[in-house]
Amino acid sequence: MCGRGAGEFLIGTNWMYPDLKGLQKQARELLVDCKCTVPLTETAFVFAMYQGYQFLFFDCADGDDPPVFRFVDSTPSFEEVFPTFSEWLSQCVDDEIAAQPSASSHSE
Repeated sequence: MCGRGAGEFLIGTNWMYPDLKGLQKQARELLVDCKCTVPLTETAFVFAMYQGYQFLFFDCADGDDPPVFRFVDSTPSFEEVFPTFSEWLSQCVDDEIAAQPSASSHSE
């Protein structure tokens, strides 16, 4: 049961088991389809894919809390979107909490 559900958290994004197992391959196929000349390194770990046209990854060789990069099929390169994985995750949680209907009533 663990890792297979999180309600509406990151809905529309493939990031949990068993989808996680195939993300690396899907990301590499997307890069080929987009004729991207920048390859994923062997130490890259794709941890999220959104609707088949963009993915997020980090390089396992970049330490315990590596930067997060994004690839979008309309751009030919990788873009650093967060300086650390923990900051990315924290922002996702904050965004989810802020999007809840009851969040505004708790902040007053």
